[in-house]
Amino acid sequence: MNSRYRSLILLLGSIAALPAWAADSLLPYRDRIEQGYNARDARAIETTVAELKKAGGESDQEDLATYYTAFARLRQSAIPGTDKSRARDYLEECIDELEPLLKRRSDYAQARALYASCLGASSNYYVLRAATRGVAAGREMSAALKLAPDNPWVVFQAGVSDLLTPALFGGSATRALKEIKRAEQLFVASRPAGSTAPLFGEAEAWLYIGRAYLAEGDKEKAREALATSLKLAPESADARDDLARL
Repeated sequence: MNSRYRSLILLLGSIAALPAWAADSLLPYRDRIEQGYNARDARAIETTVAELKKAGGESDQEDLATYYTAFARLRQSAIPGTDKSRARDYLEECIDELEPLLKRRSDYAQARALYASCLGASSNYYVLRAATRGVAAGREMSAALKLAPDNPWVVFQAGVSDLLTPALFGGSATRALKEIKRAEQLFVASRPAGSTAPLFGEAEAWLYIGRAYLAEGDKEKAREALATSLKLAPESADARDDLARL
């Protein structure tokens, strides 16, 4: 897989935040998906998805279960070494899961951003559909940002998209760094009153702050940001791998 698109897929840790309208009974499944991803174990994620769908039905949280299932498919597609055709199929499953959900909940900003990421990543696997999917991904991400301009997850994804888009097509590492730093501040501001514990997604923000600094050629600041990411999430295979490559 093209490394640029693999990086796009890897923003999924942040996309899988708990929607504000949902109860938290399915959070353990999100965490298990992340554990499977960090262990590079697609089968473990598959087992989790089966249990997640059952739990979603039993708790009357089918929409949230669908959201996390789509997240799981995107994570599976990003596991290093995944066969190209299988990765493409995971992305198609992600898209297929989210389309009916978004028809019912067109204002669901985080699901729309996740949908945009699936579309953008899948465009790497096609020739004739690559351009149309890329345009659709940009449109969906813009719609998500319009719906939730101060949602840290959505702001973060807009920044990552800026980082991964070539300058020729309007991307900017400098602009991306500013956006992702703002997302990190929004994460901190979203913590419960009096809490100093990092929220799910803060470590991912620091991961991409590091990548943005690296894109600008500042290895020292990149190393510091990646170290912060790993400190917040010691289990993060991405932060560990990025640091090892510096």
